[in-house]
Amino acid sequence: MAKDLKVDDKGDLVINPETHDLEMIDGVDEIAQRIKATLEIRYGEMEELDPKQGTDYNAILGKHFDKTMASDEIRNVIMEQVPEVESVIILNLLHSPIVA
Repeated sequence: MAKDLKVDDKGDLVINPETHDLEMIDGVDEIAQRIKATLEIRYGEMEELDPKQGTDYNAILGKHFDKTMASDEIRNVIMEQVPEVESVIILNLLHSPIVA
């Protein structure tokens, strides 16, 4: 199973206050952290490192929000980029239109 450096909600590395070492994460928590990171990266943003990494927000954001298209994009990107995930059973999206 994979291990990674642990990050907090802001994306900052977590340092153990007792040992002053960077904290590691593994198991289900590591997978959840990787899913979150995958959804936060825009597709093509990491052009030099991994150009296919990230989420295509063109299918999610915009004036003509399509819940089915957005759900499909999120499901697909999770299952393609996080191999441990075999399916996404429940996905709740809330549409919050911008009010000027």
